[in-house]
Amino acid sequence: MFLFSFYVVVRPVMIIGITDHVDLLKFDDGICGLSLLSSTVMNLKPCPSKENKEAKEGAHVDVMLNPGDLYLMHGEARYNYTHGIAQRTFDEWNGEKIMRGERISVTMRWLQPQ
Repeated sequence: MFLFSFYVVVRPVMIIGITDHVDLLKFDDGICGLSLLSSTVMNLKPCPSKENKEAKEGAHVDVMLNPGDLYLMHGEARYNYTHGIAQRTFDEWNGEKIMRGERISVTMRWLQPQ
């Protein structure tokens, strides 16, 4: 079953941010998001694991989401990394300071078959 969720930030992301998380396992593999209005950086960090804790610490990937960008997360990125947006007033990307503004995120997910 397809589930469509519409996430609207009516204030700049700097005020609230989005806590690092892995989307609920009730959703099938594959998350699709469309970023609108303003740019922000999404942080991907490896989930802690007992087997590979040492290799996971400190590793992360930052992804610039510009207005109109579409992102897909599946497989390892979906299940083995948290994603979130830090609470701050601006992002730094390639040495450039980018002020945050209001942002709309449209997210699409599929429910696991029951």
